[in-house]
Amino acid sequence: MKAEVYAALEQLIPAGSRVICAVSGGADSVCLLHLLLTWGRDRGLDITAAHFNHQLRGAESDRDQTFVQDLCRRLGVACVIGSGDVAGRRAAAGESTEEAARVLRYAFLRQAAGDTALIATAHTADDNLETLLINLLRGTSLPGLTGIPARAGNVIRPLLNATRNEVLAYLRENGLPHVEDSSNASDAYLRNRLRHQVVPLLKQEAPNLAASALAMTRRLSEDNALLDRLASQALAECMADGELSAPRLLALDPALQGRAALLWLRQNGVDGSSRHVQAVLSLAASANPSARCSLPGNLAAQRVYDRLVLAPAEGTCASVQETILTIPGKTLMGGRVFACRFR
Repeated sequence: MKAEVYAALEQLIPAGSRVICAVSGGADSVCLLHLLLTWGRDRGLDITAAHFNHQLRGAESDRDQTFVQDLCRRLGVACVIGSGDVAGRRAAAGESTEEAARVLRYAFLRQAAGDTALIATAHTADDNLETLLINLLRGTSLPGLTGIPARAGNVIRPLLNATRNEVLAYLRENGLPHVEDSSNASDAYLRNRLRHQVVPLLKQEAPNLAASALAMTRRLSEDNALLDRLASQALAECMADGELSAPRLLALDPALQGRAALLWLRQNGVDGSSRHVQAVLSLAASANPSARCSLPGNLAAQRVYDRLVLAPAEGTCASVQETILTIPGKTLMGGRVFACRFR
């Protein structure tokens, strides 16, 4: 394995760490598990393999689970097993199969990790390229062009510097077996269609496409982080008495307006999308001094003259608690704004 992968291991995993390694049984995850065990042997790592049975492929899913358990016994590493009804969640939540599987899998991994362990997943440079292409096809802004992060909270991805071909070479060199997920051969999923039909054509023009895409997404990630920091500073300057000033928000550079609005929503517990951000910006520009727009979580953003505040959505019964009025000034209470002044 090339030096960049070992450098990533050093950067991502401090000595003595407890690591939960997600192992599906496929080539990438078997490579990661073996790499962690051999590299971490003299670094005091506490490594546990974790396999999640998605119950989607019948006997083949059970075959994968048995393979991982047998592999872990041969390698002398502890293994925890989880399972979940992906099809049931997909139907209940209206999610795609891939999204439902991801949600249940990461819930299992986080439970296995607890509050102290790192979660290592086996995403490679090729996975990063495919994610980038998916985001481009669906339409994205700068965050969607930053690819898969090497670290997100306690989730780490040490193999991002490795290509899929380098992973397969590592398995051959070390005599390591793996299993193939039959669904990977199906073109029913967008990622697979890109992998089978589009990426090979692109690599004819640029054989090192996965590596160059990874370098690009890292540069864009640095740009994105800088813009986020600037947006945080700008949002602080847009706040007035705990409320968001519409004129100050609109005076920001266009590159910061949407980011500041999104940050304002998130700071107030709203999981907003680009649609909600645009609604907030339109509200700030509205000539109606009492306009409002709907937000997730039975909330609304409300224009109160030149300020924006969050309030319960119309028709929502809000509990009203004893509140100290700002005199003179405005006070948000029970979804309404009370303006007080001395006479």
